[in-house]
Amino acid sequence: KHAPWLFGFESDGHVQPEPIRIGGLKEVNDLESITGDGRGLYYVLSSQSHNRKGKRKKNRQIFARLILEGESFRSDGAIHLVETLKNAGQEFIESIGLSDLSTLDIEGMTMRSGSLLIGLKAPLDAQGKAIIWKMDFPEKLFDSGDIRQSGLRLWSTVHLQVQADNAKVPGGISELLALPDGGLLISATASGIDSRSQDGAIYFASDPKVGTTHARKIREFPGLKPEGLALSPDAGRFMVVFDRGNELPSWIELPWPTL
Repeated sequence: KHAPWLFGFESDGHVQPEPIRIGGLKEVNDLESITGDGRGLYYVLSSQSHNRKGKRKKNRQIFARLILEGESFRSDGAIHLVETLKNAGQEFIESIGLSDLSTLDIEGMTMRSGSLLIGLKAPLDAQGKAIIWKMDFPEKLFDSGDIRQSGLRLWSTVHLQVQADNAKVPGGISELLALPDGGLLISATASGIDSRSQDGAIYFASDPKVGTTHARKIREFPGLKPEGLALSPDAGRFMVVFDRGNELPSWIELPWPTL
């Protein structure tokens, strides 16, 4: 029932049975990403997308800042991102690479050098590339409620491609992970379509840049959708978690890519 809970994921793959409660939030829905600064400050982001009935409820628009306090979290700031973007006006929406918000779907977010990188599942840009936003001052957003004060901007685009229903289709960003060496991992799934089957992929950008980021595919997963990335507790490795619908979720641990 959209309880404001998170769950701990052990390094051996077990999910902790007791939920981690988020104080200060009444409910959350369709959380797609979580990232932290390594010092007890975290951000969680809902998809912002419409549900299967074509509704975009406010609990699917959650963007919240969390503080870790003992065994639980407390939200000291939360907004409804789509509503905040609407309030900023059409000129601002176009400045971040969108013509409108009708197909907005966000699944990726990671912290890099104090800023948030936010990866869009949809829409893609006019050339079919996935969009990455950068938010330099998230604290100003939560303090003011004004997205224009956050430094949010269109930062880069990246060409991603996956296999879906036996055809190559443009990929959207299903997760981002900034590596300590400056590289950027990107998981990709089909953007804007419902497919019977697809082969998700992981891309690696060794030197992500403003404007256009060049990334190479380092792994493909036949029949699977990679939707979660995290650093492993083991040095030099990262974890990939797959969305398998109604089937038991699965995960894999991989080494960091090399140049």
